[in-house]
Amino acid sequence: MRIWILAAFMGASLLAGCAAPIRTAVPEALADSAQVPGFDEIRYWGDAAPPRIEESAAENLRHIRTRNAERIARGETVEIDFLALSGGGGNGAFGAGLLNGWTKTGTRPEFQIVTGVSTGAIIAPLAFLGTGYDAELKEAYTEIGPSDVYQAAVLPNMINGPALADAAPLRALVNRYATPQLMRDVAREHRKGRRLLVATTNLDAGRPVVWDLGAIAVSGRPDSLQLFRDVLLASSAIPGLFPPVAIRVRANGETYTELHADGGVTSQVFAYQPQVQLGQLLDAADFEVGLDIYVIRNGRGLPDYDPPRPVWYRLTNRSLEVLLSYQAMSDITRIYYLAQRDGFNFHLALIPETFKCDAAKPFQQQYLRTLYDYAERLGEAGPPWLETPFEDAGGATAPAPPACPDGK
Repeated sequence: MRIWILAAFMGASLLAGCAAPIRTAVPEALADSAQVPGFDEIRYWGDAAPPRIEESAAENLRHIRTRNAERIARGETVEIDFLALSGGGGNGAFGAGLLNGWTKTGTRPEFQIVTGVSTGAIIAPLAFLGTGYDAELKEAYTEIGPSDVYQAAVLPNMINGPALADAAPLRALVNRYATPQLMRDVAREHRKGRRLLVATTNLDAGRPVVWDLGAIAVSGRPDSLQLFRDVLLASSAIPGLFPPVAIRVRANGETYTELHADGGVTSQVFAYQPQVQLGQLLDAADFEVGLDIYVIRNGRGLPDYDPPRPVWYRLTNRSLEVLLSYQAMSDITRIYYLAQRDGFNFHLALIPETFKCDAAKPFQQQYLRTLYDYAERLGEAGPPWLETPFEDAGGATAPAPPACPDGK
């Protein structure tokens, strides 16, 4: 992960002020009204309450009531499960392994809502669709290597290119798993009232955007699969390393282009906006509802002790690594306090402090497999959920750490 952070920084520095392809950006005054042509209600600003939130909540509660009619008739509480998946690059192998290990316990729930950012966005559709996609989830994080994710293009792009790496391998990887069948399966579950949401960053506005992938999937439009894939690619497109994804929109009768990049620029993980009083919305149900929020942090908690060499790139790299770690824990803490406010149960899993391995280079296959296997054992033993973000993630219950590849 460290090389990726450094590359992104260098890319931003080297490309500043250089010539770039001309495009027509959305005027600021029209930013709120810009929409992807032909699609309705598929996205909203991630720092504001979604439009029609009361109507959407009421509709989802009707679906939940229908699916749980027998339990409600017996007077039982209906439990709703919410999964939030963070960014973390190759550390997505942790979330993949943990989920698949959890499957083996027979207690992994069907999630009513799944959210994802960056690598979490890649995991999210597979996790949303459940255990039938466990094989694809494992393959996505154990059968790939660096060449399946990026292709360095530093020299050709150093002067006026959009990024330091070619995103073609990452796009091919997204397309491999975001298949027409997967999108049809997402559409089927969306019609049941379940929701699959991923975040990108609108670089023009400097704001997060939440995309409803299920709403895209059920649109029936011939270009829905392309947009579905574009959103997943954009969510995982690290600025400077990968070029942002251009998304064509319409506003006030004119066509413009928005640039969308990694959702982790604005939030490493998200559940719902503080403006949304979700507890009050669920209280409107005429049956008892409980909600559990599960957060999987594809990374460690706070950074390890790691004195950098006193050279600019090591110092910059270390600073950015610390920045992202604290951003992630701040985002998780916000979710925790929202859960406390609204009366929900909070559960957090992150890479235990006893796991000391590090990748020799981004998406090193041996590292991915080591982390996946370790996380799968964690999940199979019963995921080691923390009830607050302030607990020690080392824990006596964590399995013995594995031997690290290449002695890392």
